[in-house]
Amino acid sequence: TPKEEIDQRVQIAAKDLANAALDPYQLSRLSDVSTQKVKASDYLYEPLRELHCYPPTDGGIVVLLASEEKAKELTDKPVWIKGMGRSIDSYYIGDRDLSTSPSTAQAAKRAYDVAGITDPRGQVDVAEISSLFACQEPLLAEALGLLDEGKAADAYASGDTAIDGIMPINPSGGPLGGHPICATGLFRLAEAVRQLRGEAEKNQVGKAGTAVVHGQDGVCAQQNVVLVLGT
Repeated sequence: TPKEEIDQRVQIAAKDLANAALDPYQLSRLSDVSTQKVKASDYLYEPLRELHCYPPTDGGIVVLLASEEKAKELTDKPVWIKGMGRSIDSYYIGDRDLSTSPSTAQAAKRAYDVAGITDPRGQVDVAEISSLFACQEPLLAEALGLLDEGKAADAYASGDTAIDGIMPINPSGGPLGGHPICATGLFRLAEAVRQLRGEAEKNQVGKAGTAVVHGQDGVCAQQNVVLVLGT
């Protein structure tokens, strides 16, 4: 129902912003985040309120890629790229059902096939998703196979997607904490690396050996990239 959809959007925003408040690398670090604070934020464009959306952000990131041999020379805690997939939807909005993301699902399948992931919900320990709006996160999580299709609302309500949940999604706060355009996917990668190395401090999930990273670009998440990382 519309009421359930609104409640879920508020709940997701409150979760992500509370996570972002713990992360020293995020721009938006609001104190005392609550569903009430999200509901009280101004509309940017109905039905989206300010706190449902990413904040204007500037930033940059460097990712160092190395061969297996060199990586072992540089660090005692290397993180490996196990699989990668990319896919693009039609450019024309009228040709797309924006309640789903086929290109995310296809990119995920390609990455999972390379990485040997057959059961994402059972094999993935943490996910960093480039959801630019609160309403995108469950849609993308379902497309990635991390939440059962049509059951995302239950997962958020039960706390399964929280930092201490069984499927932590955006423990960093995701793009609602900061969206440096064209670098956001790499920030998700960096946050996933911090998780796998056990360096995420207050945002650290339980033991993490496998992470999924998602990046998007284009009109309404037209282009999607998925990586599987492992220790």
